[in-house]
Amino acid sequence: MTRSPDALAILDAAYRLEGTPEEWLRRVAAAALPSIGHGLGLHAWLVDASNPEDVRMAHPMAVGVTDEWATHWRSLWWDVFMAPLPSQTLHMLHNFSACSFAREIWDAGAAGSESYAEYLSMLAANGYGRTHWRYLRGPRAPSGDKMLYPDSFNLCSVDAEGRGCVLVANLARTSEGPVPPELAAQWARVGAHLSAALRLLRARTDDRSPSAADPFAGAEAVVAPSGRIEHAEGPATRPSAQISLRDAAVAIDRARTRTTDQSEALELWRALTSGRWTVAEQFDHDGRRYFVARPNRARVPESAALTEREEEIVRQVARGHGNKLIAYELGLSTGTVASHLASAQRKLGVRNRLELIRLVRATRPPTDEG
Repeated sequence: MTRSPDALAILDAAYRLEGTPEEWLRRVAAAALPSIGHGLGLHAWLVDASNPEDVRMAHPMAVGVTDEWATHWRSLWWDVFMAPLPSQTLHMLHNFSACSFAREIWDAGAAGSESYAEYLSMLAANGYGRTHWRYLRGPRAPSGDKMLYPDSFNLCSVDAEGRGCVLVANLARTSEGPVPPELAAQWARVGAHLSAALRLLRARTDDRSPSAADPFAGAEAVVAPSGRIEHAEGPATRPSAQISLRDAAVAIDRARTRTTDQSEALELWRALTSGRWTVAEQFDHDGRRYFVARPNRARVPESAALTEREEEIVRQVARGHGNKLIAYELGLSTGTVASHLASAQRKLGVRNRLELIRLVRATRPPTDEG
C-alpha cells in the first residue's frame, strides 16, 4: 500500500533551511507526496508534545488535494474531531510509533483508553467512516460515511524534545496488518531527518542576528566533498571529531552522487554525527559545494539521576524507538546506545525496557520549552 521513500528528494527539501516552519512543512509534504501518496492527498501538521498536559498542534494543511477537499477536511474533520482532543489523547497519538497505520492506533487507543474508545464511538455515531463502526457502542446505527478514507499511513517525526511534524497519507482501503518492518525502518529514518532539520530551522528562525542569513551561520565545521576539513571550531577541532565529520561528509556525498538505492542512501546519510552535529549539503555564493556540520542535539531537561545523553535515549525509548533507530537518530553506534540504556535502567531501578517505558511515561515531568 505504501512505497519506499524517495529519500534524497525529501531530505533535500527538509534541509533547505529557509522560510517559516509552515512553509518548510508544505515543502516537505510536497516532496514526500510522490512516495507516500496514493492519489488521495497528504495531511501534515507541526506538533509540540513536550508537555503531556498541553500538547500543541500547528499549521494543519492538506497537500495534493483540491481546495474544496482541503476546506472539507479542515472544517469537518480537523476542527471538529482532531483539534478538540484532550492533551492526554494527543500525547498518546503522537507517541504511538514513528511509523504506523491509523488502524493500529485506533485499535491500541481503544484498548488502552476509555476516553479514546468513546471518541471513536462518537465518530461512528456521526457517520465518519465504516472503519470506525466497529467501535460503535449501543444500538445506534451509523448515519452515513462522511469520512472519505478508511485508513491512513502516518509518519510521526518527534524528537527527544517531543517536537516535530506529522505526515498522514490517506488510504483507499483498510490496512491488513502493521507496516512491513523494512518499510517502517526506512520511513522512520526519514522521520529522524525531518525532526533534525526542523530543529535547525527553529534555531535559525530564532536567531535574529544579521549573520543568520549567512548559509554557513552556526557551523562548527565545513567539509569539502573530498573530506577535507575547510573550517573547524569548538568541539569540531578535536581529532576524533574531525575523523567522524570527514567520514560523514564522504558518506553523504556518496549517498547523493553514487547510489540510487534509497535504503543505502539512508544508511549512509545519518540524522546526526557523533550525537552532536547534523551534516548537510550547502553551496557558497560562488556555487561551490560543501558539507556543513551544525550542532543540533535535542534539548532535554536535566535529570538528577541521568546524564543528558541517558535522558535523551530514555525519552526516545519511551516513544517506542528501538536501539537501531535511536542510534541512527543520534549518530551513535548501537552498542553505545545499549550501554547508555543499561546504565539508565540501573540508575532508575528498572529491570527491562517495558518497565522503563512505564516509568518514564508515568513520572517524567514536562519540559519548560515550547
